[in-house]
Amino acid sequence: MLKLAVYEAEHDGLCLQLPVPADSAGCKSNGINVDYLYGGRPYLPFHPDIFISISHSGDYLVMALSDFSIGVDIQEHRSVSESVWERFYPAEDSAMLSSIKDSLQRDDFFFRTWTIRESYTKYTGRGLGEGLRSFHIDRDKCTVTSEKGSPKAYYIELRPPCSGYSFAACSGDPSVIPDVRML
Repeated sequence: MLKLAVYEAEHDGLCLQLPVPADSAGCKSNGINVDYLYGGRPYLPFHPDIFISISHSGDYLVMALSDFSIGVDIQEHRSVSESVWERFYPAEDSAMLSSIKDSLQRDDFFFRTWTIRESYTKYTGRGLGEGLRSFHIDRDKCTVTSEKGSPKAYYIELRPPCSGYSFAACSGDPSVIPDVRML
């Protein structure tokens, strides 16, 4: 595991530099270069065979590296208005949210659903342009299926680093999900 010493993000989306201490992996390194494809999907230009997904919210940055397509998302909870649910979520999720009377439970459900949906759009590489209303979450089977022909995916809700956050990962291979590890 590499401990990240510094996090610098150029917000114009051109490059993310993650410098790593020289002795952290027994070799010298001046950082990991991450570039972005059109549409915002990150990739490692010097390691095109490795897939990467990045998310940040509040005090946390999450990065997933894999040899297959993967998506991750972390979100800090905050209050969300009903107009946001109706704009981004399909009718079934909006109805579920409307039925939850406790505001903390409602916000928790909203962000748990949001991280699953956003991790799926990162997995497909289509980003939020795919639209968060264009696919269905089956919570019993931990799957996501799309109306637009995107591949089926499997998700896992991970234990967030602290309360007040939601964290999820998506992959096309169901055998991968149990292997997700927090480093």
